[in-house]
Amino acid sequence: MSDDAVPGSVAGLVVDLDAARGVSLNGADVAAWADQSGSGNHVAQGTANLQPVFTASNPHFRSRPSIDFHKSAGEYLFGASLPICTLLSGSDKPFTAFVVCRRWTKVAADEYCLSLGNSGQAGQSYLSLGYRYQSSNSQRPTFDVRDDAGTTATVATGQNEITDLGPQVLVWSASGTVAQCYVLGASQNPLYDALVGTLSSGNDYAAHGAITFNRFAIGAQLRSTAARQCDLEVARVLVYGRELAEAERVRVALHLWRRYVRASAEPAELPGLIHHWDASRFTDKSDGDAVFELGDLAGSLPFQAIDAGTARPTVRMTPRGLRCLEFNGSTSAMTAGAAADWSLLHNGANFSAFVAYRVIDANRDALEPLLDTLDNAPATKNGLGVYHNNLGGGVHSLAFKVGASNATAVLNQATQNGGARPQAWRVAHLTHEGSLPSTEENYQLWLDNENFAAVDQGVAPAAGAASHPLTLGKLAGSATFAKVQIGEILIYDRKLGRPGESQVVHEYLARKWRTDHVAVVGGNGLAGVLSDAAPHRAFPAICQDDAGTWHCIYRRAASHSSARGVGVHATSVDGLRWSGERVIYDVDDASGRDFRGEAGFVCLKRGPHAGRLLFSSMWSDDASGLLPGTVFAMYSDDRGATWTEVPITAGLSPSPAWDYDASPNALVETSSGKIILMFTTSEAGEGASDQDLRTTTSLDGGATWTAPTVVIHHDSIAWRVTEQHIVEFGDGYLLMTLRDDTNKRIYTMDSTDGGATWGNLANRFAGWGRPTMVLDENERVYCFFRSATSDKAVWSASDDRGATWSAEQPLFNLQSTTTIAAYPTMTYASAERDAEGNVWVCCGLEQSPGGDSDVFVRQWHVEQPVSDARGRRGVGDCGRVYGGGLGVSRRDGYGVFRREVCRNGGARMGLV
Repeated sequence: MSDDAVPGSVAGLVVDLDAARGVSLNGADVAAWADQSGSGNHVAQGTANLQPVFTASNPHFRSRPSIDFHKSAGEYLFGASLPICTLLSGSDKPFTAFVVCRRWTKVAADEYCLSLGNSGQAGQSYLSLGYRYQSSNSQRPTFDVRDDAGTTATVATGQNEITDLGPQVLVWSASGTVAQCYVLGASQNPLYDALVGTLSSGNDYAAHGAITFNRFAIGAQLRSTAARQCDLEVARVLVYGRELAEAERVRVALHLWRRYVRASAEPAELPGLIHHWDASRFTDKSDGDAVFELGDLAGSLPFQAIDAGTARPTVRMTPRGLRCLEFNGSTSAMTAGAAADWSLLHNGANFSAFVAYRVIDANRDALEPLLDTLDNAPATKNGLGVYHNNLGGGVHSLAFKVGASNATAVLNQATQNGGARPQAWRVAHLTHEGSLPSTEENYQLWLDNENFAAVDQGVAPAAGAASHPLTLGKLAGSATFAKVQIGEILIYDRKLGRPGESQVVHEYLARKWRTDHVAVVGGNGLAGVLSDAAPHRAFPAICQDDAGTWHCIYRRAASHSSARGVGVHATSVDGLRWSGERVIYDVDDASGRDFRGEAGFVCLKRGPHAGRLLFSSMWSDDASGLLPGTVFAMYSDDRGATWTEVPITAGLSPSPAWDYDASPNALVETSSGKIILMFTTSEAGEGASDQDLRTTTSLDGGATWTAPTVVIHHDSIAWRVTEQHIVEFGDGYLLMTLRDDTNKRIYTMDSTDGGATWGNLANRFAGWGRPTMVLDENERVYCFFRSATSDKAVWSASDDRGATWSAEQPLFNLQSTTTIAAYPTMTYASAERDAEGNVWVCCGLEQSPGGDSDVFVRQWHVEQPVSDARGRRGVGDCGRVYGGGLGVSRRDGYGVFRREVCRNGGARMGLV
């Protein structure tokens, strides 16, 4: 199959307009566009001043051609009495249409990219697909239809603002009863096929009478005259004369997305890069070398030390062997260009700026300037500043300010959150766009792919030069120095499409600098802004297999409870960009099974079943909330392609009289090869609040399980036990966390005989929601859980095997903004260490309790001193030691030591 054979391999293709084929030019303009489907649905424009413009190599579509329509010129292409007009005339004719396009402006009125109409009608007989303007809600994908009799127009309009000015794949699908819109590229996981609008019953496609079409147009709505033209770059149009099945639609949509939407790029491959400074290019420098100049790879403004003596920053090696520049916090600093060169960062121009950085000292209570032309004085000076501020007591903020020499600053925004904590590598991304709807903010700050803060400018920006040159390592006009490491800085002269292009840059920097990146595994990442038929994705478990592939299994349903959910599976080669979800558990039986998740997930490492993926979960009756529950396991020997279900509680003989089998979270393979599973049950008539903790074991990779035995009987405690997790230390010591659901406390228990007996039940700290643990290479314990006070995802650490714990710290930021709602509630957490020793944490996060929920994963680095194989000390990130290329011995969490070599880094941006 050729690289573009997918569209033609799906039956029913009646229109294939490809900007790379069949285009007839009139100079630089398009006079005709020939249909490649063989159906003869050609479009043309005989009036020269209405002809759209041809772009032979559009960088937004991976350098493929596009046809560019301009609203102000009234440009469009059309055909009269074409076969598609006959095919879709009549009542409720099904079809599926795909348009690969990019907007470069926001809409101020309805605009259409594809339409069918009737030349004899001025006000009806149309079917139009495009963007709809709804007051301040800006552009939304829309589906409009009106029949010959003039029946009131049906409008299916997406729930979200499509303000991403990057390339997108828009999809419209209509059956005899329902019209739907889909978008690829409008979610933080572009591979997730987000449903953005569905017509409700009583206002559907079938409610209309016969429609007669004799005109087919691209770039406008065309009836007796053309109207509602668009500003749009179009690379491809496909129309099928039937409603494609979901699998077919997804196949075609993903083919187009991968073909046209850039998912892998070097920074310079994205249009608009004007400055690029990369300290990793100092390959001829050694650790400790002082540097005078950092070259500008995209422009002509190098950073230079403010003097050639003590002001020079120092080359340091990251854990991956990359060079970075270290500023010492007292004397070293650099500037680039003159003050007049940096007006674009504060004068209201559109821009996107990225900086990969690391704040070195967590205990230095000081302002750490990252980028600055403002001198931290927005009320008196022109410029922009981005600062890390260590406020003491573990409180950190990331601030950005824009000044206009006005007593009222253009912007003065500080966001406090543990997500900004020092010692991890991070990416700050600041963007400005001037022409925005009132519901979206002009300035947005992203930290590690999380929306950290978004605000409108307070007063008009200043048109003049900045007060100071762009400065690294200190405030631009005073002697406040930063103790930071700088890896890479990128500046584009436009707002990169979000999430498309800007996410590609975040992922590139995350791969290269190993930042605390946050990715969306399942869901749209917009917290209820995108409409979704099954908006609740939660209760996830994460695991890395023996080949390095990441797996995540979670529940997808219409709501948190009392709704039938299915088990879905997503994978990732790097933990940053995840596949589309695939249903692996969907049992439609008399019980109405609701797949609950609440899972344990491991890749077995020992014995004949090494490499097997083993997953524990429960299902319940969706008509009765969580009762009754049934615990089961699933395993896969082909890395998740197929799964085998193993009943646990339902398979017991004789069947016990239990009403509530739940929380099979604690699943662990011990160093002896034994698999331990913990879950809770309620005896008949006792109710959900009177639960016993039980354990069962397996010696054959999870294929069979022993009869469960009681670990904690509900009569022995005055609280409801649920949600457990177990880790094993190098000497075989087992530590278990448990949730006290009654009092919102976290307890621990331990075992010194491989899980045969458990004791030392102890009330440890306030917490709620699945306390999940992971060990680092020094056997420090990290616990991730839902806060008892804020409901947010937080973490705590213990250096004495769970006896004492540090104060909780937030795990995610995910701040509330106007257009991207917050995720204040965590449903469940799951954590895993990768082969390099990094900790990855996966959480289901809800917009509101029981509301829209998506699944996120954070590459989360542990900051603490570590020792290399020779006993030397360094500051590392969970198992990494500074010095690059140094062999490091570390424990893999199962009591097995191995020797690894730190590898030199650098990666292309995007999908692997």
